[in-house]
Amino acid sequence: MRRSKPKGFTLIEVLIAATILFMVIAAVSQVYRAASVSSEKASAAVDASALVDLLTETVSFRLRTADVNKVLEQEGVLNGYRFSWRASVSKRAAPAPRYELESDSFIRQNERFYLWQVELTLIKNEKQQRYQFNALSWGLP
Repeated sequence: MRRSKPKGFTLIEVLIAATILFMVIAAVSQVYRAASVSSEKASAAVDASALVDLLTETVSFRLRTADVNKVLEQEGVLNGYRFSWRASVSKRAAPAPRYELESDSFIRQNERFYLWQVELTLIKNEKQQRYQFNALSWGLP
């Protein structure tokens, strides 16, 4: 009587193959999750960066026509972000003295240059980001 060779896999072989398969699936899912979280963070950073650029330009424009003796503030909502900014003059300066040929002397000029300290806060989904920057404005002589 001839014995036939067993066909198929033994239970041990199937268990080892399944264990390896599950470990590969677990590793791939961890990589996918990490990539997904990184993508979300990068997208949020790009959104915030674009908003900061826009708000920086808006603040700088407002400072050019502002009363330099007051503290300026504004709050609002833009693209799903709550924002607030506050600006105050941190330094004042005059242009360099001008030489007048007729009197052979230098004439001092009034303060016309103003350096503003600006604090900008962005809030979205209870996450808060703060930015600080300086802006320069000048007045008429």
